[in-house]
Amino acid sequence: MTKSFKQWLEHIESFHPEEIELGLERVKNVADELDVLRNDSRVIIVGGTNGKGSCVAMLEALALQSSLTVGCYTSPHLINFNERIRINGSNVSDQLLVESFSRIETIRADTALTFFEFTTLAALDIFKQLNVDLIVLEVGLGGRLDAVNIATPDVSLITCIDYDHQSWLGNTLPEIAFEKAGIYRQSSVNLVGDTRSLEAILACNGNQVVVPELVDTSSLGEREIELAKIVNDTNINQYLLLMQNLRLACVGFSKLFSEQFKRLDLSETVTSLKLQGRFHRIQLKPLVILDVGHNVQAANNLVVQLQSLKSKGQIRLICGMMADKSTKAVIEALEPIVDSWCFVDLPIDRAAKASSLYQQYLSVDKKGSSKAANAICLPSPAAGYDKMLTGSEDGDVLLVFGSFITVAGVMQYLAEDSIS
Repeated sequence: MTKSFKQWLEHIESFHPEEIELGLERVKNVADELDVLRNDSRVIIVGGTNGKGSCVAMLEALALQSSLTVGCYTSPHLINFNERIRINGSNVSDQLLVESFSRIETIRADTALTFFEFTTLAALDIFKQLNVDLIVLEVGLGGRLDAVNIATPDVSLITCIDYDHQSWLGNTLPEIAFEKAGIYRQSSVNLVGDTRSLEAILACNGNQVVVPELVDTSSLGEREIELAKIVNDTNINQYLLLMQNLRLACVGFSKLFSEQFKRLDLSETVTSLKLQGRFHRIQLKPLVILDVGHNVQAANNLVVQLQSLKSKGQIRLICGMMADKSTKAVIEALEPIVDSWCFVDLPIDRAAKASSLYQQYLSVDKKGSSKAANAICLPSPAAGYDKMLTGSEDGDVLLVFGSFITVAGVMQYLAEDSIS
């Protein structure tokens, strides 16, 4: 019996990674049988701790502004699975996914695959069927053992390296860097976004890795000044994306499509890019921002972004996070600029309880303030959004922050509310 799209998703979501041996051999064998790794497309793999989504969105915009066809694979999704695979800026159709899932299932036979491995194969299969000019693959976790690493990149980009997913990647920056740098190839263009990350790669505890080129302020030549002006113009750079990530995308793209890059209007490119859940402003009065940042570095970046708004009202924050994140350190980073907190429960076992986040908030040194009175706990992102929005004035900033599930919960709630 032919499966529907919903049935296919239920099928691949039932795969249990804990029962499957780590490594790329299984998924690589299936990819070879599908013949999805040999094509005429140029391939860019994007890894790093933060900024991957910004970098991918910029690469997509650069390609589209250059009249190139582009396929992007990202994860996780916020509302619909189809968000993970985009063709020329639009989510892939259910029909293309069903056809691809069926091909993969036939080929894999008894080979065990994880959910992410299966969906990575679907992305590669669809991109080959459509023969796109550029394939952009975002690393899901780490790099060395990530399923996207079965592809052979023409360009490999690492945005930055910082602490996150330590239980998987290691407890030191060199250990994490070793996993991230696994996407580099001797035969590829290999780039890294900042000096600190390069130093971590160079200190990989004797492990042999490919040393990348540092994308510094001279990398774009005369166009560096142009891009810097764009980044500082909030009318153009609506997501307040960091110069480091946009520069990295521009340099990586220019390595493959130099003539197209020379002709690009970078202002139009940055204006055109779409990026859900990354400093994503969905309402102006009060200003409502959605952001999926969930580690300390992301929180510190968010502080800079919020301060740049020069808001005269209160900053009110709805926060839900996974229990395995550095939750207290994230709270400490944001606490100095946040006036009111709402900690929320999330509907999965991995999530930190709102009450636990609240207790961590109470333990943070508030430098003599009495901000604890401005923190509450609620059972869901939707409940938190209703409560905090009701108490906000036009000049306030309401930030929905933390896990993808926190942001998705509010987005789903708003979508349902608009239909009813």
